This record gives sequence, C-alpha cells and structure tokens, in this order.
Amino acid sequence: MECTGGVNKMKTFEINKMPLRAIMEAFPAAADLFEQYDIAPVSMDLPLEEAIASVSAHWLRDNGFTDKEICREIILACQGEDNEYKSDLKLINSITICRGSDKSGVDEKFDVTVNAGETVCVCGATGSGKTRLLEDVEYVANGDSPTGRTVLINDKIPDEEERLYFETKLCSRLSQTMNFIMDLSCREFIEIHLKCRNPDISVSETEIFIQEIMNCANNIAGEKFNENTMLTELSGGQSRAFMVADMAYISDAPVMLIDEPENAGIDGESVLRLLASKGKIVLVSTHDPIIALSCDKRIVIKNGAVSSVTMRSENEAILLDNLRNYNKQFSIIRENIRNGEHIDIGDVYV
Repeated sequence: MECTGGVNKMKTFEINKMPLRAIMEAFPAAADLFEQYDIAPVSMDLPLEEAIASVSAHWLRDNGFTDKEICREIILACQGEDNEYKSDLKLINSITICRGSDKSGVDEKFDVTVNAGETVCVCGATGSGKTRLLEDVEYVANGDSPTGRTVLINDKIPDEEERLYFETKLCSRLSQTMNFIMDLSCREFIEIHLKCRNPDISVSETEIFIQEIMNCANNIAGEKFNENTMLTELSGGQSRAFMVADMAYISDAPVMLIDEPENAGIDGESVLRLLASKGKIVLVSTHDPIIALSCDKRIVIKNGAVSSVTMRSENEAILLDNLRNYNKQFSIIRENIRNGEHIDIGDVYV
C-alpha cells in the first residue's frame, strides 16, 4: 500500500487494518504519539486495532485512556493535522439531536436543534438520562448509542471520516468531577494551550490572552487566584472556572457541554452568558431553576427520552428576575457566614 502523499485522504478502515509497525514507519506523527505516551502493545506486527487492544488495562487506567481513544488519536495523526474538516469547525452553526428511544424502547417524540449563540438547558430527575444526551452529542451518535439517537451537524449526518474528526474536536465538556494532575502554573498551561492552537502566536498576544482568561476565571469563581497559582492547588470550583475561561477564549470547539455547574461552586449564569457571547452552542444539564430559566429553551428528559422541548415564557422571565433577587440575598447571607458575621433579621427581606 502506498502510504506517502495524500495521507489525510486515507480511510479509517485502511489505517485500522495496517500492521502497527508499518504505521510507525509510514507516519512519523503516529510514531511521535507512541513515544510521547509511551504506549507498549504486545506486538508491533498486529493490525492497529488488535495491537492497541493488547495494551494492558493497567496502562490504560493509569493514563486515563481507552483503547478506542488511542486508536482515534493515532488515526488522526496519520491523516494529518491539516485534516480537511478542521476549518469546518468554524462553520458549524447548528446541531440537531434526532429522536431515538427511551429506556423501555419507546420512540422519542421530539428532535432538538440548537444554534450557535443559543443556550439550552437539559433538565430532569436524577438518573433520567441527562448526561446520556450530552454524551450522544459529544460522540456524534449515529444510531449506535444506547438511545439510538443520531446527531446532525449543520442539518446533515457526518460521513465516517467527518465523524471520526468531530468525535474529538466538536465538543468541550465541563464535567462534575474534574481535577488537574499536571504540575504547571495557570500561566504555563495557557501558554502551552495557545502554542498548540497557534505556534506562531506572539508574546504580546499571549499576554493579552493570559490576562483575559485570568480575569474571566476570577469573575466566575469564588475565591480569587492568579496566573502563578499551580493547577494542582486550585479548588474544584476554581478548576472549573479556569476551564470555562479557557474554553471561551482558546478552544476551537463550537459546542460546549456543561454538566450540573451548580455543583461546581461557580457562577452558572455568568458561564452561560460568556459562552453564548462567543457564539458557542451551549447545552447545560442542571437542577438549578435560575440556570434553567436563564436558558433560551429547556429539554425535559424522562425515562431516558426527550419528553418535551419548552421555550422560556414571559412569565418565567419575570419569575427569573425575582429568583435572582432572592439569590442575591442568599449570597450576602452566605458571605456573612463565611466571614464569621452574625445575620441581622433586618437585613433579610421576603
């Protein structure tokens, strides 16, 4: 097989069937990836999928990978960073979640389209399937997830090659459980991420990004921190605030998935406004009524399926203002308690 010239046109299945040794010899980027991650398969003479499947479960667990994720990274490295779909990320202006079925196999009744700059809340009882919907979007489901849903990008189903690319590039996700293990300062992390996105970025541009990201993160977080704070020293809320700012200012991903921000100790409303202002497609799973009513529309999940899609009403907009006022009082009381102060009943109104 000819492996030089036009490598980004090689089909996924072609690369999957190549012996790992041949991939390493033909694609320097893939060889670099193996060296970087210190991947140690049982045999270099097996086809890619089989070779990666032989990597020890202990190594996968310690490095936070699955064998499928490693295969995706290797294939993308073989196809080249100049992948023809890379520019398409900036042209994505909508995603559509096409109906699948609930946990009992009953068909869903609604498709849901989310446009750039729009915020959509995913609500429902604990265990109803909110996170599953976010995962369907993240992995660009094509009838192959437990729900049977299909995700359209700009009103069309991605082909095999598009889907492979979009699976790792389409979404940035802020989960409920996220901690840093890298021994870097906030400044060093931002510098590395910027260099990855734009190797030619200037020192002055880098400084502007650092200041904007740090200001943004501190507006969202509770306790302040600075660019020299080590990532491993950040609290859970600070980590999430820092990642939101990074997502907003650096990430190319057009879709933002946020899982229950109220549990992260950050200002959820500010997060939504920030990401929407950047033209992102925002899906947020939440139990918080203020965050839910702040969104343009709500998706209600029951028994694993979309049971309704609701636009915010005028009365709900009025209710939202009232809830915000109550929340301000609550925040003042919380800060007073944190500062060791007693609460005067005269300072609280109903």
